[in-house]
Amino acid sequence: MPANMGMILLAGIVVNNSILLIDFIEQARKQGKELLEAIEEAVRVRTRPILMTAVSTIVGMLPIAAQRALGLERFYALVDKLRQRLTGHHS
Repeated sequence: MPANMGMILLAGIVVNNSILLIDFIEQARKQGKELLEAIEEAVRVRTRPILMTAVSTIVGMLPIAAQRALGLERFYALVDKLRQRLTGHHS
């Protein structure tokens, strides 16, 4: 169950970032920019917030992943799944 919750959490983060990226691209296109220029600008503007979201999720889950959070042992599978997906390491 917690692993499924982790997958839903990750899917939500990815979808949210994708929607914002596409919105930035569409706004730039409405301003008359070429597609590639709009994509480059959107990626440049959105990369920092996307990385901040990923890092804050990882840091927020560290106490649970290290099994240092009292009473939250049942969430270890959730954190392990998040760690695997965010870092790209599947063990």
